[in-house]
Amino acid sequence: MKKYIYILLTMLPFMVGCSEDDSEIKLSPNELYQTIWEGTLTSYGSDDTSEVIQQFVVEFISTTEGKCVLEDFHEIRNFHFSIVDNIMTFHESEPLCGDWYIISYTEEQIILQAYLPYKTIMTLDKIM
Repeated sequence: MKKYIYILLTMLPFMVGCSEDDSEIKLSPNELYQTIWEGTLTSYGSDDTSEVIQQFVVEFISTTEGKCVLEDFHEIRNFHFSIVDNIMTFHESEPLCGDWYIISYTEEQIILQAYLPYKTIMTLDKIM
């Protein structure tokens, strides 16, 4: 009997664990510091059809500031940003301006979502 109790106690840590629902997306401004990302904004209309509305390059100069290069318009726009929990906020720069929910984050890609007024997805792919 002691043998079975010992086996159960030994296996208990393997049977109890964190579920995938417990995982959180953690993105900090430090991870963006002095990186460059190629961005695409895709808007979904009321009928849920998608349309690419903007392509750009984002440079995170510091942990609070960056610039957005709009390739189509040969224009550079400066912005400030912050991250609180799973929301990334861009200040002072269209087309990024506003609160974006961080949907996923890897070292190579960030996917953000907002409603402007329909669902809009921002995909950032790391260049450098």
